[in-house]
Amino acid sequence: MSLKYKIIEDCKLVYVVGDDTLNFDELMNHIGELSQDSKYNSPMLKLVDYRNLKKYGITTEESEIFSIKKASLAERFLHEKCAFIVPSDLGHGMVRHHQAFVNEDKIETEIFRELEDAKEWLGINVTNEELIIG
Repeated sequence: MSLKYKIIEDCKLVYVVGDDTLNFDELMNHIGELSQDSKYNSPMLKLVDYRNLKKYGITTEESEIFSIKKASLAERFLHEKCAFIVPSDLGHGMVRHHQAFVNEDKIETEIFRELEDAKEWLGINVTNEELIIG
C-alpha cells in the first residue's frame, strides 16, 4: 500500500488516501514528502481517507516515533485541522491511539465514519470528483 495525496489549493486542503495495509515506512515517507511539498501552505486542512484500509500494520512504538517526527515538523504543520474517515471499529481505535500522541493544541484532529461528516467538520465543499487522485 502507499499513501497517496493531492493538494487542492483553492480550499487549502490536503486529501490523503490509504488502502490495503498501512505501514510505518509509508507513513514516515508521507509526512516527510508532505513537509517538503511547496504547495503545502500552512495552516491547511487535511482529509485522511482510510475507508479502504484493511490492516493497520503500525505498532505502538512506531506510533510514538511517528508522533515525535511530526512534532519535529510542528512549525510546518502548525494549526493544521485534520479529519480522518475510518469506518471500522478497529481502524477507529487505531486512529484514536495515534491521536493520543499528537499535540492537539497545535493540530486539531477528529475521526469520522462518513465522508460527508468529515467534510462538514472541515468546512469544505468539494465534490467526489475533486477528491480523485490520478
